[in-house]
Amino acid sequence: MRLLKRNTIEFEHLAYKGKQEVLDDGRHTGRWNPQYADPVVCRGTIDLPSGYVSRELFGINVDYTHVLSMDKVNASIKEADLIVYGEDQYEILAVRKCLNFTFIAMKVLPEFKWQRPVPEPEPEPEPEPNTGTVDET
Repeated sequence: MRLLKRNTIEFEHLAYKGKQEVLDDGRHTGRWNPQYADPVVCRGTIDLPSGYVSRELFGINVDYTHVLSMDKVNASIKEADLIVYGEDQYEILAVRKCLNFTFIAMKVLPEFKWQRPVPEPEPEPEPEPNTGTVDET
């Protein structure tokens, strides 16, 4: 019942692509930034973990704050990916696939890892050349 379409929300899934080294004036800094693919809109429910089932599903050693439930077993979400819902970003800690559902343990990230790309403004059209004549009709 909790995965009825009216009970689900839309969120964005960002697949992990790899790391890119941070350079300072062309010099190596030893730091790396994660790279993510373009966001894909998905549906599911994001709940707070509670009860015996959540502990049995993910174990007691996983430190998670939310559980994402999806009705797609073949969901392509992996443990290195990000989930963005509203202003919150979630790090995926564990993925468990059952017969009909996929359950994902997530933790809220305190700082933003991913910034939404700002679209470039469209160039203004060039004005038509003025011929200098006044058309009075």
